[in-house]
Amino acid sequence: MFTRKHPVIVTTVILLTLARSVSHSQARSQRNSSNEYAQNAALARPIDWGSFVVRMLKTSEMKIKFTLQTSWIPGENHKGMFRYRLTAMPDTPPSYSPEETEAIMKRVHSCSILLDLYDVAGFQLREIRVPVSYGVDNDVRVQNLNANAASQMDANEYRQLVGNSKQSGSWSVSWTCGNGEP
Repeated sequence: MFTRKHPVIVTTVILLTLARSVSHSQARSQRNSSNEYAQNAALARPIDWGSFVVRMLKTSEMKIKFTLQTSWIPGENHKGMFRYRLTAMPDTPPSYSPEETEAIMKRVHSCSILLDLYDVAGFQLREIRVPVSYGVDNDVRVQNLNANAASQMDANEYRQLVGNSKQSGSWSVSWTCGNGEP
Protein backbone atom coordinates (compact mmCIF):
# COMPACT_ATOMS: atom_id res chain seq x y z
CA MET A 1 0.00 0.00 0.00
CA PHE A 2 2.65 2.53 1.01
CA THR A 3 5.97 2.57 -0.71
CA ARG A 4 9.28 4.19 -0.08
CA LYS A 5 8.21 7.04 -2.26
CA HIS A 6 5.74 8.24 0.42
CA PRO A 7 7.61 8.27 3.76
CA VAL A 8 5.81 11.45 4.80
CA ILE A 9 2.41 9.77 4.45
CA VAL A 10 3.56 6.70 6.42
CA THR A 11 5.01 8.89 9.19
CA THR A 12 1.83 10.99 9.32
CA VAL A 13 -0.42 7.90 9.58
CA ILE A 14 1.74 6.47 12.38
CA LEU A 15 1.73 9.77 14.29
CA LEU A 16 -2.05 10.13 13.93
CA THR A 17 -2.56 6.57 15.18
CA LEU A 18 -0.30 7.20 18.17
CA ALA A 19 -2.00 10.52 18.92
CA ARG A 20 -5.44 8.87 18.86
CA SER A 21 -4.20 6.11 21.19
CA VAL A 22 -2.69 8.64 23.62
CA SER A 23 -5.85 10.74 23.44
CA HIS A 24 -8.04 7.73 24.36
CA SER A 25 -5.67 6.80 27.22
CA GLN A 26 -5.75 10.36 28.54
CA ALA A 27 -9.56 10.47 28.38
CA ARG A 28 -9.78 7.14 30.22
CA SER A 29 -7.28 8.37 32.82
CA GLN A 30 -9.23 11.62 33.27
CA ARG A 31 -12.49 9.67 33.73
CA ASN A 32 -10.81 7.44 36.34
CA SER A 33 -9.31 10.48 38.11
CA SER A 34 -12.66 12.26 38.03
CA ASN A 35 -14.43 9.18 39.44
CA GLU A 36 -11.77 8.77 42.16
CA TYR A 37 -12.08 12.46 43.03
CA ALA A 38 -15.87 12.14 43.37
CA GLN A 39 -15.50 9.04 45.59
CA ASN A 40 -12.89 10.78 47.77
CA ALA A 41 -15.09 13.88 48.04
CA ALA A 42 -17.96 11.69 49.26
CA LEU A 43 -15.72 10.07 51.90
CA ALA A 44 -14.45 13.48 53.01
CA ARG A 45 -17.94 14.63 54.05
CA PRO A 46 -18.31 14.48 57.84
CA ILE A 47 -20.52 11.72 59.20
CA ASP A 48 -22.26 12.05 62.56
CA TRP A 49 -22.42 8.56 64.07
CA GLY A 50 -24.69 9.52 66.97
CA SER A 51 -24.01 8.65 70.56
CA PHE A 52 -22.96 5.73 72.75
CA VAL A 53 -24.03 5.88 76.41
CA VAL A 54 -22.38 3.76 79.09
CA ARG A 55 -21.82 3.61 82.83
CA MET A 56 -18.03 3.52 82.92
CA LEU A 57 -17.25 3.64 86.63
CA LYS A 58 -18.49 1.12 89.19
CA THR A 59 -18.53 3.68 91.95
CA SER A 60 -20.65 6.24 90.10
CA GLU A 61 -24.19 6.20 88.79
CA MET A 62 -23.26 8.84 86.21
CA LYS A 63 -23.50 7.57 82.66
CA ILE A 64 -21.07 8.92 80.10
CA LYS A 65 -22.30 9.85 76.63
CA PHE A 66 -19.79 9.55 73.79
CA THR A 67 -20.47 11.17 70.42
CA LEU A 68 -18.49 10.52 67.24
CA GLN A 69 -18.01 12.35 63.95
CA THR A 70 -15.72 11.03 61.22
CA SER A 71 -14.44 11.79 57.74
CA TRP A 72 -11.63 10.59 55.50
CA ILE A 73 -8.99 12.48 53.54
CA PRO A 74 -7.00 10.95 50.67
CA GLY A 75 -3.29 10.38 50.62
CA GLU A 76 -0.80 8.93 48.16
CA ASN A 77 -0.15 5.16 48.03
CA HIS A 78 -3.22 4.23 50.08
CA LYS A 79 -2.07 6.44 52.97
CA GLY A 80 -5.34 8.27 53.53
CA MET A 81 -6.34 9.49 56.96
CA PHE A 82 -9.35 8.56 59.06
CA ARG A 83 -10.27 11.73 60.97
CA TYR A 84 -12.43 11.62 64.05
CA ARG A 85 -13.85 13.80 66.80
CA LEU A 86 -14.90 11.97 69.93
CA THR A 87 -16.53 13.76 72.83
CA ALA A 88 -17.37 12.34 76.27
CA MET A 89 -19.68 14.08 78.72
CA PRO A 90 -22.26 13.22 81.36
CA ASP A 91 -25.40 11.80 79.76
CA THR A 92 -27.59 14.14 81.83
CA PRO A 93 -25.36 17.15 82.59
CA PRO A 94 -27.96 19.24 84.51
CA SER A 95 -28.41 16.40 87.01
CA TYR A 96 -24.94 16.94 88.44
CA SER A 97 -23.14 19.90 89.95
CA PRO A 98 -20.10 21.26 88.10
CA GLU A 99 -17.91 19.86 90.89
CA GLU A 100 -19.41 16.35 90.56
CA THR A 101 -19.08 16.47 86.79
CA GLU A 102 -15.45 17.60 87.02
CA ALA A 103 -14.56 14.83 89.49
CA ILE A 104 -16.10 12.10 87.31
CA MET A 105 -14.63 13.44 84.07
CA LYS A 106 -11.16 13.52 85.67
CA ARG A 107 -11.60 9.87 86.69
CA VAL A 108 -12.72 8.97 83.16
CA HIS A 109 -9.71 10.89 81.78
CA SER A 110 -7.39 8.65 83.80
CA CYS A 111 -8.75 5.62 81.90
CA SER A 112 -7.39 4.38 78.59
CA ILE A 113 -10.22 4.94 76.09
CA LEU A 114 -10.43 2.90 72.89
CA LEU A 115 -12.57 3.61 69.83
CA ASP A 116 -13.76 0.32 68.30
CA LEU A 117 -14.80 0.39 64.62
CA TYR A 118 -16.83 -2.41 62.99
CA ASP A 119 -17.71 -3.18 59.39
CA VAL A 120 -21.24 -3.80 58.08
CA ALA A 121 -21.07 -7.47 59.11
CA GLY A 122 -20.02 -6.59 62.68
CA PHE A 123 -16.37 -7.61 62.34
CA GLN A 124 -13.88 -5.35 64.05
CA LEU A 125 -11.94 -3.18 61.62
CA ARG A 126 -9.89 -1.19 64.11
CA GLU A 127 -9.26 -0.44 67.73
CA ILE A 128 -7.83 3.05 68.16
CA ARG A 129 -6.42 4.35 71.43
CA VAL A 130 -7.96 7.80 71.80
CA PRO A 131 -5.90 10.64 73.28
CA VAL A 132 -8.52 12.71 75.11
CA SER A 133 -8.08 16.19 76.51
CA TYR A 134 -10.14 18.23 78.95
CA GLY A 135 -12.98 20.47 77.87
CA VAL A 136 -13.64 23.20 80.43
CA ASP A 137 -16.46 25.65 81.19
CA ASN A 138 -16.17 29.41 81.80
CA ASP A 139 -15.04 28.76 85.40
CA VAL A 140 -12.27 26.47 84.09
CA ARG A 141 -13.96 23.35 85.49
CA VAL A 142 -13.65 20.14 83.50
CA GLN A 143 -17.04 19.40 81.92
CA ASN A 144 -16.18 16.97 79.12
CA LEU A 145 -13.39 15.18 77.30
CA ASN A 146 -12.50 15.71 73.65
CA ALA A 147 -10.38 14.07 71.00
CA ASN A 148 -9.83 15.52 67.56
CA ALA A 149 -7.29 13.32 65.84
CA ALA A 150 -6.51 11.17 62.82
CA SER A 151 -5.24 7.68 62.11
CA GLN A 152 -3.82 6.29 58.85
CA MET A 153 -6.49 4.31 56.98
CA ASP A 154 -6.97 3.60 53.29
CA ALA A 155 -10.22 4.40 51.48
CA ASN A 156 -11.32 0.77 51.16
CA GLU A 157 -11.16 0.22 54.92
CA TYR A 158 -13.11 3.44 55.56
CA ARG A 159 -15.71 2.33 52.99
CA GLN A 160 -16.14 -0.89 55.00
CA LEU A 161 -17.02 1.24 58.03
CA VAL A 162 -19.28 3.66 56.13
CA GLY A 163 -21.06 0.88 54.22
CA ASN A 164 -23.72 1.85 51.70
CA SER A 165 -27.12 3.55 51.59
CA LYS A 166 -28.81 0.47 53.12
CA GLN A 167 -26.41 -0.46 55.90
CA SER A 168 -23.35 0.97 57.61
CA GLY A 169 -20.77 -0.26 60.06
CA SER A 170 -20.84 0.74 63.71
CA TRP A 171 -18.68 1.88 66.59
CA SER A 172 -18.39 1.57 70.32
CA VAL A 173 -16.06 2.62 73.09
CA SER A 174 -14.13 0.35 75.41
CA TRP A 175 -11.78 1.29 78.22
CA THR A 176 -9.45 0.14 80.92
CA CYS A 177 -8.78 2.00 84.12
CA GLY A 178 -5.73 1.43 86.26
CA ASN A 179 -7.47 2.20 89.55
CA GLY A 180 -9.58 -0.93 89.82
CA GLU A 181 -12.41 0.49 87.71
CA PRO A 182 -13.76 -1.79 84.95
